[in-house]
Amino acid sequence: MVADVASSVGDTLIYDYNAPGSYSIGNHSLDATSIAKIKLGHWDYVILQGQSYELALANPEATVFIYAHNLDTIIRAFNPCSETMYYMTWGRKNGDSSSCATIPYLCTYQSMDSMIRLNYMAMANANSDVVSPVGAVRHYIREFYPSIELYQSDESHPTVSGTYAAACCFYAALFRKDPGTISFNPGISSTDATNIRTAATAVAFDSLQYWHIGQYDSLIAARCQSATGIIDINPPLKVILYPNPAAETITIQIANQNKKQLIQIYNYMGTIINELEISGSTMLNISTLPKGIYFLHINNLQQTYKFVKQ
Repeated sequence: MVADVASSVGDTLIYDYNAPGSYSIGNHSLDATSIAKIKLGHWDYVILQGQSYELALANPEATVFIYAHNLDTIIRAFNPCSETMYYMTWGRKNGDSSSCATIPYLCTYQSMDSMIRLNYMAMANANSDVVSPVGAVRHYIREFYPSIELYQSDESHPTVSGTYAAACCFYAALFRKDPGTISFNPGISSTDATNIRTAATAVAFDSLQYWHIGQYDSLIAARCQSATGIIDINPPLKVILYPNPAAETITIQIANQNKKQLIQIYNYMGTIINELEISGSTMLNISTLPKGIYFLHINNLQQTYKFVKQ
């Protein structure tokens, strides 16, 4: 649904996932499939989500945080230009009455949800990572738009409206754009869809820095440069690169530049795979490149642009 949301405003989400039911972050840290997908590289973000109760419990530092740190270390090693993002989950609709006797703060939605939020933020702080605040968006919807049903009958898993709230939140977190511009509707009422987008804007997009989104950009750029030797990722636009993503050809237009420019194309590991001179508008054939993320560096301008080969 995040891909559908992004497509409705002209953005493209390339994704993969491994999400067995009831998996914890510790399970993922030992799972060969999860690790293999991370080690493929090329990811802008790797998103980690804990099992619904493991971040609802007090003092997860000695367990969950360690596994998250281990995964974060692997993510950075194989994706030096990437960022780890945590999927903040939510409290059960009416808390967990079966746990009241032994864990009182699980008795109500408010206290359970607060503990989950606290622990996700603490885990992000511990690893200098970012958060997609889905649980906080849902909290806002429950407070200001209580007629929107976010829960299935099990009082835990999301309805279509709940999933849409998560998708709008992730659009804001990943693309750093206002979800209020989204036109995709998964089949809910137009009023509910508008109110959900409003909530995602208010909680996620209007407070990106609160969730650390953008806070570590300079650190990631330095790590990326150290690993690949590439500088100035996404500089101020002097060059138009389209279409992006592309499968067959990509056109480069350099504004106000008539003289020849030396360009180099790097793969994600910083290896030069092509070098040529261009001037004005030039169409490049990329049909033979493997699918993935590439960097186009313009020597004279000392600028580097990213494109995706589909």
